[in-house]
Amino acid sequence: MFHDAGIDLIIGGYWSSQANASLDYVNENNMLLISPSSTAPVLTIPGINLFRLAPSDPAQGKVTVKMMDSKGIDEVIVIYRDDPWGNGVYHAFVDEFEAIGGIILGAHSYDPESDFFTEILDNAEMEASGATNLGILLISFDEVKDIIMEASDGRYPTIYNPPWFGYESAGRSMVTLNEAPDQAVYLNIQRIIYSTEINAVQ
Repeated sequence: MFHDAGIDLIIGGYWSSQANASLDYVNENNMLLISPSSTAPVLTIPGINLFRLAPSDPAQGKVTVKMMDSKGIDEVIVIYRDDPWGNGVYHAFVDEFEAIGGIILGAHSYDPESDFFTEILDNAEMEASGATNLGILLISFDEVKDIIMEASDGRYPTIYNPPWFGYESAGRSMVTLNEAPDQAVYLNIQRIIYSTEINAVQ
């Protein structure tokens, strides 16, 4: 293992789930783990040997709500990964969105290893019935391509046509662009990118 080899400083744990999986080993061996991109608030724990460079998920929630509000979105369906990052971003968003009077029509978590989203999309289509200022928020990684491919099959007109929003890799990862190019171009998922200096949507 790293400590036995004399390595006590690690740059890694890019996802919050990866950082979390390493914490026991890092703390027990008095090592330091530096993550450039972990953001889940569940890892904001005093005294642990984890140093994170990215802003936490609550900050991302504020930026997301600000963007949706600027586009007149006041009803949202959220589809999110059931992992520390996905849950952190989801709760940060919901708290901020409901604080300005926004309505969460539906919230659906999924196993990050899943590639089957029919039940989620069926439920989302029913929840969206009658919505007038609807947005779809994906808190996902490369599985975005599976979600949007299923959503485009003609059975989900209510949720396939409103604006879609996502985070870093949503809709722009090479996996999505290579395997679901038509859907990626059609939806043009608006990406929320947050740093300590930049609040941006692409």
